[in-house]
Amino acid sequence: MEDPRQEVKKIRWEKLKKVASMAAPMVVVNISRYLLRAISTMIVGHKSEISLAGIALASTLASVTGFTLIVRRASADPKKKNWFMECLD
Repeated sequence: MEDPRQEVKKIRWEKLKKVASMAAPMVVVNISRYLLRAISTMIVGHKSEISLAGIALASTLASVTGFTLIVRRASADPKKKNWFMECLD
């Protein structure tokens, strides 16, 4: 008969593998999104300093504004009457 501690470790390891397999795609997507922004900024940075400043500001503004609206719209309650206006507040 196996040691109870070994059995608990085995169960924990199996659960850890399941959670890691579910989390891996999310980790890859987040890293890819960051690298896409960084690589496009590096490519534009070879043109001129003004282009680099412009793309840095534009991508930051688009990222913050876009993601904020998406998250707020996703978390709004569509059963409320003015749910769309709540997203814009």
